[in-house]
Amino acid sequence: YFRNDLNGTFSGIGAELGKEGDNIIVVSPIAGYPAAKAGLQAKDIIVSIDDKPAAVMTLSEAVSNIRGPSGTQVKLKVIQDGAEKDVNITRENITIPSVKWEVKDGIGYMTISTFSEETPALARQAAAEFKSQKVKGVVVDVRGNPGGLLDSSVDIASIWLPEGSPVLSEKRGGKVIKTYEASGTAILRGIPTVVLIDESSASASEILAGALQDNKVATLIGVKSYGKGSVQNLIQLSHGGVLKVTIARWYTPEGQNIDKEGIAPDEKVDRTVDDVKAGRDPQKDAATQFLNK
Repeated sequence: YFRNDLNGTFSGIGAELGKEGDNIIVVSPIAGYPAAKAGLQAKDIIVSIDDKPAAVMTLSEAVSNIRGPSGTQVKLKVIQDGAEKDVNITRENITIPSVKWEVKDGIGYMTISTFSEETPALARQAAAEFKSQKVKGVVVDVRGNPGGLLDSSVDIASIWLPEGSPVLSEKRGGKVIKTYEASGTAILRGIPTVVLIDESSASASEILAGALQDNKVATLIGVKSYGKGSVQNLIQLSHGGVLKVTIARWYTPEGQNIDKEGIAPDEKVDRTVDDVKAGRDPQKDAATQFLNK
């Protein structure tokens, strides 16, 4: 994640990109924005950007080539489900409120789309409303959430976990170098909770899901998460570039390695492309059913 991604406003196509080997891939298209509307999906490989081969680009070069003024077009060639296709996408201003919530039929639904500085305060506002409306359960949706600030995910885990509960450990060379613990008031402690995860839930999303699962305060429904659990330092280079160096890896309270492994759900429920196109959401339905038991 680069700095300007975390303030929630930029002009582009609305997709988080990642790198796997030499390939630039789509980690997560953001619902309602041009990339998702154009049919891009998690794990698509980007072959070229405006006819320039993507394999020779760094991740940050690919991002800056895809971004550009609102209203202009970018032409992508992607490999999706083994087939190559050309996609022309018109850029838009992307503004993402990091938390949305509603109470429906006695259940509180909280969708977290990124972990930025204001996310914990918004999540606590949602939690306070859930509490005052005496919800019987809560669904936290981090599907398609590529992550963000580590501290933000620790703060949000603290909405469920009593002070001092383990949230995450950072290890370097197999040794724990730092442990993060819950702090503040666990306003939703004891309220049945489901966390929805998918293959695009990455980084801070996986920290939150793993912490709530390992502390046995939430049930995870969906499919295995992305598996991005490394700590990276950004080093400014003299010519203006930025070097990313991995300095540690993240582990859940029970010692699950998040990096490359991902977090497995307690109940596996798929959501197919056809489901998405038809507006069906079997994962959310399964969460609602679970809390209505």
